[in-house]
Amino acid sequence: MLYFSFISEWFVRFALGPSLLGHRVRLFVNHPLTEEKGGSYQKSWNELPWQNSSKNANDCFDAYAEFRCFIAGPFRYVFLCDTDNFEDFSGSGYLQIIPQLTVGVDGHVQLPLNAIQCQTVLSKLLGPFEQWESRLRVSKECGYNMIHLSPIQTLGVSDSAYSISNHLELNPMFSTKGKIYTMQDVAKLVQKLHDEWQVLLISDVVWNHTAKNSSWLIDHPECAYNLENSPHLRPAFVLDRILYHFGREVADGKWTNCGIPKDKWEGYHLENLRRVLLDQVLPPHRLHEFFQVDVDKLGAEFASKIAGAFQFRLIDDCLVPLRTNLLPRLELGKPCAQEEKTLPLVIVQCPDYKRFGSTVDMEQAILTFNQPKPDCVDEQQRQWRCVDDFRACLQRLNDDSATRCWNHLRDAVNALLGHVNYERVADYGLKHADYESHHALLPKYFENPYENADLQTEEAMMYNEKAKHIMALNGWVMNDDPLKNFAEFPSKTPEQWVNDALVYFRRELICWDDSVKLRYGQTPEDCPFLWKYMTDYTELTAKTFYGFRLDNCHSTPLHVAEYLLEKARYIKPDLYVYAELFTRDENLDNLFINRLGITSIVREAQNAGDSHEEGRLVFRYGGIPVSSFFQRPIRPLMSRVSHAMFFDVTHDNCCPIQARTIYDTFPSAALVAMAGCAIGSNRGFDELVPYQIDVVREKRLYCSWTDCEKPEAGQVNFSSGMMIGRRAINDLHYFLGTAGFDEVYVDQITEDVVAVTRHNPIMHQSVILVSRTCFSPDKINRATVCQSEMVNAEPSSMSFMTDVEFVEFPPGSAIALRTDLLGLGFRMRSCSGTDLEKMAHEGYDPVLIFNLTDNLALALFQAPSLRTILSGMTLQDLNRVLFRCHEEEADEHPGAGAYYIPGVGNLVYCGLQGMTILLNTVRLKNDLGHPFCEHIRKGDWLVDYIADRLIRNHHTKDLGLWFKNMFELYKAVPYNLKPCYFDAIVSGSYRIIRETVWRKMSKFINSGSSFVRNLALASLAFCAYAKSAQLPQLSDKIHPPLPNTVVDSVTGSSVQALTSLSAGLPHFSCGLFRNWGRDTFIALPGILLITGRYDEARYTILAYAGCLRHGLIPNLLGGGAFARYNCRDAVWWWLYSIKCYTEIAPNGEEILSDTVRRLYPSDDVVASQKCTEQPLADTIQEAMQRHFEGISVRTLLFTIVLLSVHEHIPPVKET
Repeated sequence: MLYFSFISEWFVRFALGPSLLGHRVRLFVNHPLTEEKGGSYQKSWNELPWQNSSKNANDCFDAYAEFRCFIAGPFRYVFLCDTDNFEDFSGSGYLQIIPQLTVGVDGHVQLPLNAIQCQTVLSKLLGPFEQWESRLRVSKECGYNMIHLSPIQTLGVSDSAYSISNHLELNPMFSTKGKIYTMQDVAKLVQKLHDEWQVLLISDVVWNHTAKNSSWLIDHPECAYNLENSPHLRPAFVLDRILYHFGREVADGKWTNCGIPKDKWEGYHLENLRRVLLDQVLPPHRLHEFFQVDVDKLGAEFASKIAGAFQFRLIDDCLVPLRTNLLPRLELGKPCAQEEKTLPLVIVQCPDYKRFGSTVDMEQAILTFNQPKPDCVDEQQRQWRCVDDFRACLQRLNDDSATRCWNHLRDAVNALLGHVNYERVADYGLKHADYESHHALLPKYFENPYENADLQTEEAMMYNEKAKHIMALNGWVMNDDPLKNFAEFPSKTPEQWVNDALVYFRRELICWDDSVKLRYGQTPEDCPFLWKYMTDYTELTAKTFYGFRLDNCHSTPLHVAEYLLEKARYIKPDLYVYAELFTRDENLDNLFINRLGITSIVREAQNAGDSHEEGRLVFRYGGIPVSSFFQRPIRPLMSRVSHAMFFDVTHDNCCPIQARTIYDTFPSAALVAMAGCAIGSNRGFDELVPYQIDVVREKRLYCSWTDCEKPEAGQVNFSSGMMIGRRAINDLHYFLGTAGFDEVYVDQITEDVVAVTRHNPIMHQSVILVSRTCFSPDKINRATVCQSEMVNAEPSSMSFMTDVEFVEFPPGSAIALRTDLLGLGFRMRSCSGTDLEKMAHEGYDPVLIFNLTDNLALALFQAPSLRTILSGMTLQDLNRVLFRCHEEEADEHPGAGAYYIPGVGNLVYCGLQGMTILLNTVRLKNDLGHPFCEHIRKGDWLVDYIADRLIRNHHTKDLGLWFKNMFELYKAVPYNLKPCYFDAIVSGSYRIIRETVWRKMSKFINSGSSFVRNLALASLAFCAYAKSAQLPQLSDKIHPPLPNTVVDSVTGSSVQALTSLSAGLPHFSCGLFRNWGRDTFIALPGILLITGRYDEARYTILAYAGCLRHGLIPNLLGGGAFARYNCRDAVWWWLYSIKCYTEIAPNGEEILSDTVRRLYPSDDVVASQKCTEQPLADTIQEAMQRHFEGISVRTLLFTIVLLSVHEHIPPVKET
């Protein structure tokens, strides 16, 4: 799925694709079309009206519909094609409009998304509410402008920060004996921090689960997945209780004689546990019976049914069925041949999941097994045999069911062993040695509020009133499809859902034993209380905070999150929303982002295993590449990478000091801060707390801020941890995010040293940060903890180079430098693993860039503007500027031709159009790795080619000199910036030239759609002066204006430079075969008349008129002297073009009196021996008269005659 995002006040424009032209298309969006006071909107579908930019009648190729973005959130569009049924839409898509975040009094300071610096703070560690401000000030002083608070509501029995028992009340732990605080007090503090600190506070919303001791669950058990509304969980509950009782027995030491310890575990104990579970604990409970049928019961039912359905009698030694009491679906007319037997029986699962409660389709069973038995002596024996066959089938089905069940149980045991390994054995695990309630041997999947009893009693509870209070706990399933609800019973066939419905039975859930999974259903009517309760909770949180973090987003039903977020945005339209998604699939991420309107997705630097991967993540999520192409204000919409909130460490990550080293904390944080996106961190990381702050068990409070030089216990200041470094990199990140440093480049200098460049393409400035990481202890080399120092780089005596000398650059170090345009030539050189001897940028003299030379400055000042130059050029000149294929170029200038690019080949055209075709594709995709870009970076050959080929021609020389002066500036640009500046010069010039072409054409073209204008532009490629394929010279007596002239390089005489129409490029581009009469006059009305090129149309008509012979216009023109008359209808197309000219051109009938220079006054005269002149009207009359009299001479005869006179003409195959 694609992701499209927009900024408020942008316009979204929809245009019809080629496949929709000619159809009746209706377009709808659920974004409001008009802005109203108040700024809150309910989503509703609005139809967009189609508009047309063309002023020409029936020109609908530019039909478009658009709307202005003015409210944030996710929106959708749908279109209908030739229908009015909204449900039968032909296509749809999603659009997201980014919220506008502001801080300060009255929101006077904009906070761009890429300037967000967020810190996660566990609210339960802030202490009493009156102490919050002093503890939150630590975040403010460290430069964070967004604070993410874990839920502030009443927590559950576990005291986990994410297990809420009452979603509508502030946690009472924040109140004191003298003061009870409410959500309104929190809202006031949030507003104060917004206004005075310019800090936004956001909070989690937890929609997926609730604490297992939530009091409202007692009155509303339907809100959870319990054993009454979800009976498919009953076998899993029985297994859960078996494991619970077994775990307690292990804790009591009852299984030590089987190799299962009471205290410390070792690796070999795991196999003992597997053996005990599979051989001793599970078999006696016969869990497979929940999925089996009662063979005796069904066998008896089958026997009774077949006894009343058929009677067979022995007739002629054959048992023949006689109709008696037929079942509704039985068809006795169907023979029971082997090939027509129905499908094998399958078990139909008991909806109540009782032991042996399942069944089969009895009607299908009768059709399958109630068959004739020729070897039976009577009807009773036959029925016994049928019953035996049916029972045997049931037994096989039961055996298969048992096999499947035990396969699931083996997988469940494997999952249990993995859990025990992590909790008690593995070095990377928790190493528990006790069996307290929060350290039970095996995880509990169900909350059972009743007293422990024996298994028989607990199993009986599944089928009585107590079942609704036995609820499934929540958690997550590794590698699961986030679009599935693992607690629901899927509405699919048994073969499809068998594994999906058994997550709890297979023990695949990584369970949170303090929280119950909530059951919403599909609509609010399915569980009214829960939808209303969570709506109130969501609206209260939206009123209090400026944004949400969607906890456990990937497991929250999409339709539920959509509904609740829409309620929240109604209250706070510019709601900032970020979330973690563990989908491992960017397309799936985009589905959640598009439907929920997630502003930023959490990305974790802790996922990187080395500095190279960390640098890759910075580049991936940190902005567009340095030297990216300048995108046009109006451009086709391209999908992009979703916006990231890039965390150096989240509250869920293990401590970086433990996972890596303490020396890596600041370098990695600095690398993250160089990413061009939102960044985040976790409270405690900046203080260098050497362990993970546990969201459940941690009870100690955060430190408060002090301005004292020496902080006391429980206080911190800039001398604590790496707080002064954090403030520096946060300030740097904010500066880069607000000052237009949107481009990023990552350079891996050594195995541990990474350089990140952020570039401002407008100001041509860069900031380069060099960081030496230290991912593992063996990378520590002469590193010590010391005070940070600020260093300044001074320009050296050589103006084009600045050196920064490092005596030491040990692990844990980072340095940032700010440079001008030339800084992008920065190279880092390392002489050893610990010392960076030199950091130098090698480029051009800044004076050379901005002042250049007096001569060039004077030339640029005195040079005419591009528009002035173009105003004096003809369309024939502009053909040379934009088009001309290789053959045309080589024909006029031997040795010249189309430009060759390695990896691409020859450009299609020698002019700017050839480059623009490539540039449009490369720019749209920002494909800086394209061979075209690589060629531009390697040298300036292409820019020299552009200027030189235009300077060669007298009519384009001024334009060529203009390009040459521009490219002198361009050549001073660092090599890696050249693709974008080449595009800026060439594409910018191309657009002006293109507009000039259209202005020189007819009003129809100027006021037409883009389709019409582009067709007109394409027509320019076919109309050119070809030196080797000239039209016959016209009479000097033709009506003005006269055609332009050029000097013949051979004779030195002046000749008319008549535009001719190529019959097709490149094969008919020059020489004898360029001009064909039939092709020319078929195309002339569209290429010359419609576009307003009336003079060139007139010259073409008169030139061909001069070649009239035997009443025919030549097909192959051959310059007139070598004309070939092998086409009977060319003359009629010529006459049609004259008719069109008289109707379209201003004063078009005057062409009839124009002078024709006849090359063939009579049929037997050789061309040019005796030319005569006459009005075009007389030439037309002659053609008509000859056809009236009849054309009797064969075209082949004309070819033979011509070849006999001009023997040097190569033979041409007749067609």
